[in-house]
Amino acid sequence: LDFREFVVSAEDVSTLEAIDLATLEAGREDLRDELRRICKREAWCGRFRHVKIHEGDAWAGSRFYVGAVRRGWLDPDQCPAHARPESRDEFAQWSVRGAFGMAAAYHVRHLVPYLGECVAPEVLDHPGVAAWAAVLYIEDLCKRTDVCDCPGRARQWAGAGNWGRRTYARNRESVVKQCGDAPELQDWELLADTIVITWKHVSPWHRVGAGDQRALERAWSRRFGGEA
Repeated sequence: LDFREFVVSAEDVSTLEAIDLATLEAGREDLRDELRRICKREAWCGRFRHVKIHEGDAWAGSRFYVGAVRRGWLDPDQCPAHARPESRDEFAQWSVRGAFGMAAAYHVRHLVPYLGECVAPEVLDHPGVAAWAAVLYIEDLCKRTDVCDCPGRARQWAGAGNWGRRTYARNRESVVKQCGDAPELQDWELLADTIVITWKHVSPWHRVGAGDQRALERAWSRRFGGEA
């Protein structure tokens, strides 16, 4: 594939169409539905043409940037586009952005074979580039970590640290949103979630996450009321 030719072909298409193009060109049409669900979850896929920085995650730009430099994924010494930011807004450029909710600091490296060593973060705002980068990330994840199934990728998209801090109910919903389905929670998982939520309610130094609480409420409703 001539990547620049691909980008031009995806210039005036929607994110959904870009997914179709990227998965077809990569021979990974099995990822089509998953990527459509990801972009729906991350950026209301199809509603907006170009999605830039996700404001809710902009605060993490400095953490992503520092981590990427430490791993050698960004080269501030050789690449002007990777120069160390001087303000919070500049750090935010390296945070989560684009239609697939990918941290630019971590994922521009997948585009190096196509765009050269000094890839700027804003390239992920382009629907065609973002879709191609998502396919490349999924393939790299399987080769590098043996995470090759959709539930495993849902965990990686959420972040392993976040995954470990959240309730089983909320993590299950993340799998459903990315993969389309997931086994119902076991009794011990529901009980463990309930204990954790109850304990955080009465502990003055903890705060119950709204997302975790709503997910647990929905899980109990499905168990006893048959609600989705």
